[in-house]
Amino acid sequence: YPLSESKGREIKLNDLSVHGVGEEIDLYIPQENRRYRGEVVKVDVTAAGNRVLSGFFDKEMRRYRFTFTVGESQTFGTLQTEQGRYQLEVRNGIGRIISAAKIIQNLDFSKPDYVIPKRRETMGKDAVGGGSR
Repeated sequence: YPLSESKGREIKLNDLSVHGVGEEIDLYIPQENRRYRGEVVKVDVTAAGNRVLSGFFDKEMRRYRFTFTVGESQTFGTLQTEQGRYQLEVRNGIGRIISAAKIIQNLDFSKPDYVIPKRRETMGKDAVGGGSR
């Protein structure tokens, strides 16, 4: 697995679209050099036809949750382990997994993350494109 931590680590993921409630998911997290086994506790289908699988890696305590949204060729996921939270994006079985802490480490939350556009001057009736309406 490549070590480019700033963009996550490469991951291979089996097709999750066939998993149902009560079935187990195995996931290797390279950042932890550890394999997790979790149980699917809920499956929903979105209006677009994507399957959303939710469950826990520790089904007894229900602390470490995972959620995978599985489309035709892409899977997006968020998961939590005792060592942290992760996000993954996979296309056709190959993708990247990144620590949520890495995603936000250089963000400055004291600054707004939006821009308010400047208001345009209203056009007078003599301006090109202007006139009464």
